[in-house]
Amino acid sequence: MGVQCKAYKPKRILNIHKHADSWFWDKYSAHPYVGCEYGCEYCYNRERKYSPFDNPDDYSKIIKIKENAPELLRKELSRVPKDVVVVGD
Repeated sequence: MGVQCKAYKPKRILNIHKHADSWFWDKYSAHPYVGCEYGCEYCYNRERKYSPFDNPDDYSKIIKIKENAPELLRKELSRVPKDVVVVGD
Protein backbone atom coordinates (compact mmCIF):
# COMPACT_ATOMS: atom_id res chain seq x y z
CA MET A 1 0.00 0.00 0.00
CA GLY A 2 1.35 3.44 -0.93
CA VAL A 3 0.96 6.68 0.96
CA GLN A 4 -2.61 7.99 1.23
CA CYS A 5 -3.23 11.74 1.59
CA LYS A 6 -6.48 12.75 3.26
CA ALA A 7 -7.54 16.38 3.60
CA TYR A 8 -9.47 17.59 6.62
CA LYS A 9 -10.31 20.87 8.35
CA PRO A 10 -9.20 21.04 11.98
CA LYS A 11 -10.51 23.73 14.32
CA ARG A 12 -7.03 24.75 15.51
CA ILE A 13 -3.48 24.58 14.26
CA LEU A 14 -1.43 26.38 16.88
CA ASN A 15 -0.06 24.24 19.71
CA ILE A 16 0.75 26.14 22.89
CA HIS A 17 3.49 24.65 25.04
CA LYS A 18 3.41 25.28 28.80
CA HIS A 19 7.18 25.09 29.04
CA ALA A 20 9.74 25.80 26.34
CA ASP A 21 11.92 22.74 25.98
CA SER A 22 15.71 22.79 25.91
CA TRP A 23 15.85 21.65 22.29
CA PHE A 24 13.58 24.00 20.32
CA TRP A 25 12.98 26.82 22.85
CA ASP A 26 9.54 27.40 21.40
CA LYS A 27 6.32 28.40 23.03
CA TYR A 28 4.18 27.62 19.98
CA SER A 29 4.27 25.12 17.15
CA ALA A 30 2.14 24.52 14.09
CA HIS A 31 2.10 21.58 11.71
CA PRO A 32 0.27 21.66 8.35
CA TYR A 33 -0.24 17.90 8.35
CA VAL A 34 -0.25 14.80 10.57
CA GLY A 35 1.93 11.88 9.57
CA CYS A 36 5.14 11.58 7.59
CA GLU A 37 5.95 9.35 4.65
CA TYR A 38 9.47 8.66 5.98
CA GLY A 39 8.18 6.90 9.10
CA CYS A 40 11.52 6.98 10.93
CA GLU A 41 11.51 4.44 13.76
CA TYR A 42 13.14 6.90 16.18
CA CYS A 43 10.72 9.80 15.56
CA TYR A 44 8.87 10.95 18.69
CA ASN A 45 5.78 11.78 16.62
CA ARG A 46 5.11 8.08 16.15
CA GLU A 47 4.42 7.71 19.88
CA ARG A 48 0.80 7.21 20.91
CA LYS A 49 0.90 10.51 22.78
CA TYR A 50 1.27 12.44 19.51
CA SER A 51 -0.08 10.13 16.82
CA PRO A 52 -3.82 9.86 16.17
CA PHE A 53 -3.40 6.45 14.52
CA ASP A 54 -4.12 3.18 16.32
CA ASN A 55 -1.39 1.40 14.37
CA PRO A 56 2.02 3.20 14.63
CA ASP A 57 2.85 2.10 11.07
CA ASP A 58 -0.08 4.17 9.76
CA TYR A 59 1.88 7.31 10.66
CA SER A 60 3.96 6.76 7.51
CA LYS A 61 1.11 5.47 5.34
CA ILE A 62 -1.66 8.01 5.95
CA ILE A 63 -0.91 11.73 5.75
CA LYS A 64 -3.72 13.93 7.10
CA ILE A 65 -3.40 17.35 5.43
CA LYS A 66 -4.86 20.37 7.22
CA GLU A 67 -6.33 22.12 4.20
CA ASN A 68 -7.23 25.28 6.13
CA ALA A 69 -3.79 25.59 7.79
CA PRO A 70 -2.82 29.05 6.40
CA GLU A 71 -6.09 30.67 7.46
CA LEU A 72 -6.00 29.08 10.92
CA LEU A 73 -2.38 30.09 11.51
CA ARG A 74 -3.01 33.68 10.43
CA LYS A 75 -6.07 33.94 12.68
CA GLU A 76 -4.50 32.28 15.73
CA LEU A 77 -1.19 34.18 15.55
CA SER A 78 -3.07 37.47 15.65
CA ARG A 79 -4.38 36.50 19.12
CA VAL A 80 -1.16 35.49 20.90
CA PRO A 81 1.83 37.54 22.09
CA LYS A 82 4.88 37.45 19.88
CA ASP A 83 7.21 34.56 20.70
CA VAL A 84 9.13 31.78 18.98
CA VAL A 85 6.95 29.67 16.67
CA VAL A 86 8.20 26.44 15.14
CA VAL A 87 6.39 25.40 11.97
CA GLY A 88 6.79 21.80 10.84
CA ASP A 89 7.73 21.20 7.22
